[in-house]
Amino acid sequence: MPKVGMSQIRREQLIEATLDCVDLHGVNGATISKISKQAGVSTGIVHHYFHNKDDLLEGSMRLMLAHLGHGIIKRKLLAKNHTESILAIIDGNFSEKQIERKSTKIWLSFWAEALHSEVLVRLQTVNMRRLHSNLTYHFKHLIPHEDAKLVASGMAALIDGIWLRGAFMEKGIDAKQANLMCQNYLEMVLEKYSPV
Repeated sequence: MPKVGMSQIRREQLIEATLDCVDLHGVNGATISKISKQAGVSTGIVHHYFHNKDDLLEGSMRLMLAHLGHGIIKRKLLAKNHTESILAIIDGNFSEKQIERKSTKIWLSFWAEALHSEVLVRLQTVNMRRLHSNLTYHFKHLIPHEDAKLVASGMAALIDGIWLRGAFMEKGIDAKQANLMCQNYLEMVLEKYSPV
């Protein structure tokens, strides 16, 4: 008789093995065979919990998105105002967990694969919309509503651009510098709209 909760534990184990394989071999090189070997189980066990590789990739990307979301929520709970909430969103995107080498390689692999996968592009679209929506909400409390969406788009593009460029740099993403650049943009925006 299987242990209670074993199914969830096994699924998490297989997702972690998938992330390890994507880190080592990229999305295309992360085969079911390699994933099962990484997890220390048979391919039959993998297929018992996941229909196919796409199902595994979806579960893995959902886990990455969940880590990102939880990190941002945790930081936003400490924010005292809308400006601090925007800073929390920025900091969450450049957290230690998000910018470690393994994470950046996995995110880049998923982004590239999303161009060819309906499931992954849907998840990435949800992620982009969530970022834009959160930023827009807080900017609407700081600047005129009609400009909030455009400014939020600028901040989202800055976050993604810094992240993408940093992911390709030998030393990786510099969280301090990334936060500083985004804070400078925020300060310029707020200064532009502050009463004279």
